[in-house]
Amino acid sequence: FPSHDTSVWVINILLKAMGVSALGSSVNASSPGPSLTMAVLILLGFGLFRAILLMARQVASETANQAFLKVQRERILEFSLSRSADVSTHEMLNVFNERIPVGGAVVQGLSTSIVSVISSLCFFGLGLAVAGKELLVGVAILFGLLVMLRFLNRRIEIIGLEILKETKTLTKTLVLGMRNHFLLKVYGLTEAEVNKGKVAVASYEHNYRSYIVLSAFKYAFPHFSGAIIVMLYRDWE
Repeated sequence: FPSHDTSVWVINILLKAMGVSALGSSVNASSPGPSLTMAVLILLGFGLFRAILLMARQVASETANQAFLKVQRERILEFSLSRSADVSTHEMLNVFNERIPVGGAVVQGLSTSIVSVISSLCFFGLGLAVAGKELLVGVAILFGLLVMLRFLNRRIEIIGLEILKETKTLTKTLVLGMRNHFLLKVYGLTEAEVNKGKVAVASYEHNYRSYIVLSAFKYAFPHFSGAIIVMLYRDWE
């Protein structure tokens, strides 16, 4: 069967089996086509194939992340222990516990984006073949709307730098406080150092909440921008 006819028959036979009317008068479920068993097998096969692809993508991205973490942590460990007199303890701890996981997340995102880029190119080619004019107009409008995301990216970058700054301050306060615990007690500076750390923690939480809100908006915006593109295109037509 042609692929379009087969997909229509699959949907119609399943709907008929559930007691729902078929998808249109042009296709009759009693006409020659795949049986209900064949329709179910097709759906199961497609679902299994899709599940295997999703699993493979997840395994590949997570494996790339862990491989990156392993290599970088081994390098930091070797560098820190071989040149301990030349490195700052809190800086090394910050790199080991904060920066390397962030770098691993970037590597994981890049590995996932490869699949997204390939899917986007395939969708773009299909869109050009089916409705080239509408697709090009939609892409042009989308680029106009994405200018807003540049502002969001800049704001997220500023917040990220603030988070990094407070993380360094907190790590430094903790490490130096534990190292100089006796002197802090002698000079009565323990409470001041604790308050300094609390200020860094509060600032870290405030900046991270701002990051969460902006990131959530950035994630949700493309889902709403499609409706805006359709509305603008209809008005343009």
